[in-house]
Amino acid sequence: MIAGIFAGLAIMFFGLGEVLFIIQILSSAGGYLSGEGYGLFGTMLAAFIVSIIIGIFVLIFGIKKSYSIAKIAGFMIFIYFIMFSVFSFIARLTTEGILLVLGSAFILLAVILSGIGGGGSNYMQDYFQQSAGYYPQYSQSSIPIGKVIGYSFGLVGIILTYLGINGIVGALYKVMKVAGNYLIASILSYWFSIEKFYFGNNILGMVAGIIAMIGLLIYAFSKSSNTAKHVANIILEVGLILFGVGQIIVGAGIIAKGEYLSAASNLPEVVSASIYMIYIGGIIALIAGIFAIIVAIFFMIEDIMKMSGKLAEEAI
Repeated sequence: MIAGIFAGLAIMFFGLGEVLFIIQILSSAGGYLSGEGYGLFGTMLAAFIVSIIIGIFVLIFGIKKSYSIAKIAGFMIFIYFIMFSVFSFIARLTTEGILLVLGSAFILLAVILSGIGGGGSNYMQDYFQQSAGYYPQYSQSSIPIGKVIGYSFGLVGIILTYLGINGIVGALYKVMKVAGNYLIASILSYWFSIEKFYFGNNILGMVAGIIAMIGLLIYAFSKSSNTAKHVANIILEVGLILFGVGQIIVGAGIIAKGEYLSAASNLPEVVSASIYMIYIGGIIALIAGIFAIIVAIFFMIEDIMKMSGKLAEEAI
């Protein structure tokens, strides 16, 4: 619960910092922006507002484990990447835009399909029932096909959106530099570098997401095997550890940029507030990462012990 709450707060503070920064650009440099510039910053602003909403739902999910809350957060993530796909097309980054559209579509299908199919209760309900020592039994034929397809789409969606976001910064800076607009190129490059950095420290976020989807796929096929459920849980816990490491790297990296914080008092109030928000977000992300790793390790030890006990019983 603590890890989820802090992760949600970190996303919210990063989103608030980014929104404030874009508002400052639009208010102070608006007269120098072309229609394309307004389109670029407008879609960025919309994406960052959506990220705040995502943070709110992640925070709520930390307090109350609910599939419906996770589903709403999934829809918000779909909208978030759609906004960046629109951004890519405005910036004439066609390849990145296509990757983000496809990735967003796969994420939407994953959100819809992961709640369809047999197998009774959802993963979160089963997980906490197992922690209480209760193991719901399902028939061998109750493999939820919808969930299997949904998790498979989620895996592909994570890879595609990662490739899309990862390709934007360098390509965008190159396009804007050729166009001669160094100011906008530098601003966008800086803020997308934060966005790249935050996404689970880039590669760690993608790997953690892929591991999570693989664990959920195994879980979907494990309705009649408690040992398989524990294996799926351990895989998911490995993903959570990687996510936690990514959050720690992100938080530590932002905290290390103390010079930005010391310079904030000399900047316009909105920009200063933006920097403070990002810095607070970094501190919270660091705490979230620590708690995520601690939780994952304890759950992993518990699953390994329970799995070993079941295997020992079967051997006897």
